[in-house]
Amino acid sequence: MCRMVIAAGEFSKKLLFDGFLMMAKGENEVHERNEQGILDHPDGWGIAYLDNGRIKKYKKEIPVWEDETFDRYRSINTDLIVLHARRSASTKRSYDNTQPFYRKMAGAEYVFCHNGSIKQKLDYDVSFCPLGETDSEMYFYYMLTALTDMGSESLSSSLAAIGEYTAANVILMSSDAAYVAVQYSQMPKYYTMKLYHDGRCLVISSEVIPGFNNVDWQPLGNMVLVKIDLGTLEYELEQYGDDWRGENSGT
Repeated sequence: MCRMVIAAGEFSKKLLFDGFLMMAKGENEVHERNEQGILDHPDGWGIAYLDNGRIKKYKKEIPVWEDETFDRYRSINTDLIVLHARRSASTKRSYDNTQPFYRKMAGAEYVFCHNGSIKQKLDYDVSFCPLGETDSEMYFYYMLTALTDMGSESLSSSLAAIGEYTAANVILMSSDAAYVAVQYSQMPKYYTMKLYHDGRCLVISSEVIPGFNNVDWQPLGNMVLVKIDLGTLEYELEQYGDDWRGENSGT
């Protein structure tokens, strides 16, 4: 159970970091998991960002609000940031279980974040050797296997093939493209991601970030893959399965 965000283009880092901190502490939006009290995400946090065409990253297995390093990143010069705050469902708090995950293959760099739990075994190339214990890391390798073997057109079919999960929300990013999937089987208020695009920046977040123009945020439907060109900030929405509606959907 996590909070995550990707921001690209020209955006206020103060608003982004302040909003992420509120999300991590559980002090921003009301959803199914905090209606009776605050639900924080204390089991580690991480950042990945673009610096002169290369991806730099940092993560720590402590709450973001306890990490003095967090404020140092407010002044970085970048137009692409991914942030993740973790709440563990079952595995221990550790560096290797903390996201974002990173992998370099054939000269390309990839960053990955996941929100939710996947209950089935995911197959991936045997060359990948997990460092941690999480389903999220296995999910990363599953998606990278699909991407490298068959290209980006295979991502939606690979996502649709996952059948046992609470949520399979994902951010998969390289230096020039990003893919964001929204896929959940329960708690739509908690798992629905939102998209903000004003021509100068594009932000997709687990929650609406205060300070951005709130009326411009678009909730993304379930079983939707967003394909983003990070050079132009143009994006495409692909519906790859049936939107889920249940008794707790609020619709």
